[in-house]
Amino acid sequence: LKIKKVSKDEIEKRVKDAIAEMDLVGKEKRFPNELSGGEKQRVSIARAIVTRPKLLLMDEPFSALDFNLRDKMQKMVKKLHEKLKVTIIFVTHDREEAFYLSNKIGIMFRGELLDYGTPKNLYNNPKNVYTAKLLAVENIFSKEIFEKIFECEVEQCKFVALRGKSIRVIENSNLKGRVHEINFKMGGYSVVVSLGNEKITLMEEKEFLYKVGDEVSLIYNDNEKILIGEQK
Repeated sequence: LKIKKVSKDEIEKRVKDAIAEMDLVGKEKRFPNELSGGEKQRVSIARAIVTRPKLLLMDEPFSALDFNLRDKMQKMVKKLHEKLKVTIIFVTHDREEAFYLSNKIGIMFRGELLDYGTPKNLYNNPKNVYTAKLLAVENIFSKEIFEKIFECEVEQCKFVALRGKSIRVIENSNLKGRVHEINFKMGGYSVVVSLGNEKITLMEEKEFLYKVGDEVSLIYNDNEKILIGEQK
């Protein structure tokens, strides 16, 4: 701020405001080694916002923090964005962090922007296989394999993807397979079913009533299939 020739009184006001904004009141006189990891990150953000930038660049700022502290910092950045109305470019490898913080998300691979859009549009309509995998779509088949498994025809595309929650077990259907693997995950069960040479994963929120080796009949929600035109 001195380099920008901001007046002494204005500097004092901005610093005080930034410290309050980052919940650092009472820690003004502490040395860096007397601050926690989360406090150091808040100081870094305070140093950036005190200049009142039009653009704020954040490169994985919370990657070294534990879950609870990371969650707290994410909420703080979200409130900061709403208050300051500053554009933030936020780099992260955590998809949940990206979806929580962002208005728009860009998917990068080897320096190339592969996909871009609102979190909702990216989630529902990934343009390529890379994005679909990154967003944890459990089942991705070539068009030919999908049509063979489900004995149907789909419109022109290269790949068809299905989320595990779009598939369920029913009493009887033409699509039958054997339970290959059952894993508990937070929020439910991930179940892998063998269909001849292919495997399909479904997600069950409640207790899965079958065991490995059991034959099951499956059905999928046709309205929830995702048509993908690109491999990369």
